[in-house]
Amino acid sequence: NGILSLDSISSFTKALKSEINSFGFNLEIISENRCDANNYSNLERAIIKSIENKPDLIISILPDRYNSAEGGTSELYQSTKHLTINKGVMNQVVSKNTTRDFRFKISNIALSILAKVGNIPWVLSEELKFCDMILGVDISREKKENYKGTRNELGVPRWYSPNGDLLNYKLPRSSIDGERINKSIIREITPAEEFSVKNILLHADGKRPFQEKEDFLQRGHELGGKILVVEIIKSPPFRIYRFGENGIEDPQKGDGIKISDNEAIIISTLPKHSTGTPNPLHIRCSKNISIEDAILSVLQLTDLHYSSQQQPRCPVTTHDAHQISNLLRMNVRPPNDEGLLPWWL
Repeated sequence: NGILSLDSISSFTKALKSEINSFGFNLEIISENRCDANNYSNLERAIIKSIENKPDLIISILPDRYNSAEGGTSELYQSTKHLTINKGVMNQVVSKNTTRDFRFKISNIALSILAKVGNIPWVLSEELKFCDMILGVDISREKKENYKGTRNELGVPRWYSPNGDLLNYKLPRSSIDGERINKSIIREITPAEEFSVKNILLHADGKRPFQEKEDFLQRGHELGGKILVVEIIKSPPFRIYRFGENGIEDPQKGDGIKISDNEAIIISTLPKHSTGTPNPLHIRCSKNISIEDAILSVLQLTDLHYSSQQQPRCPVTTHDAHQISNLLRMNVRPPNDEGLLPWWL
């Protein structure tokens, strides 16, 4: 594991407290437990001991090689998440290297911690006028070992208010067979007692099968309202540029091309360091919503990422979709099927 420097941990926690104070909150560290993370039993005992103190969240400082659920996960990362989140305790993983050099990460860590314990960092100043609720869904795919085909996992469906406030998540009990979210799951994640007579904006991550989109539209009719389907596709058919005073220039956020009444290519965010050409999103929508409203929903909800000050490429409704699915495949899931805390951040 290497040796953790007490000075670096002290500097990191001091900076984290200061950053959280800047948002109007206080961070109190109620206990510290150290262990040999190479030994699962030691790790388990250390986490159990920490949970006995009833913390709102456990910060786990892991060796630099732990990686993350997004980019290839180590057993240590998986074990740490499983031992905390599955017991209903929020967890923030930090690499040892980050405790030594946290200048450009401390704000994001603070935002993530605040969100995980139930705070909403920001919402839209004006609600989206054309919907009553927003639903984000995704299917993640993983190749099966030694078998043909893929293993599919439905990411956690998440509901938001028209101003982007997280209302709830729901872990579906039904499994996904193939590429399509079937009717039974669609009905499960849109219960009539909560969705009746409402206009529901659906943000779907990636291209969705034709029959699935038809089933969502039909479910809207069953509920006495509408489901407005918007596909957010991260592999656009082409890049876009703008003509400026100096000739061809990189586009700005909001620039785009309308392909048809139900399809467009749009720039949702700019590169972090203003280098390189922005990678656009391919937006497709059902006929019961205008492409202009579909684009507006994507652009505005891209501003609301809960654990980063840098605007992500996708809206908050689908941004963490693959991260969530990867955690579920690792059997990392909270004890309750529904909740308000974004444990996947």
